[in-house]
Amino acid sequence: MHMNLGRGITLKELSDSVKLSPGHFSRLFRQSLRVAPLEHFRALRMARVRELLKFSTMRIKEIALMLGYRDMAHFTHAFVKVNGMSPRAFRKKRR
Repeated sequence: MHMNLGRGITLKELSDSVKLSPGHFSRLFRQSLRVAPLEHFRALRMARVRELLKFSTMRIKEIALMLGYRDMAHFTHAFVKVNGMSPRAFRKKRR
């Protein structure tokens, strides 16, 4: 998952990588981590976004595109939903 943060990933791709059916992989993953595989992937991606906002000088739009968000509106919506503030406000507060 970590190697694919910059692009979308599907449950089928994940399950194929470990030679399991999507349903079986999803059940085992959820039993192990208590979260669905794609929810975990989104959380990893968002953690990377926060790290880059805190410690890099990259523009917010560059971070969004680098991590696979299709546009700024989608990125901002996803960020606010998880973090309760805009990426710009987060960066300002954390620096």
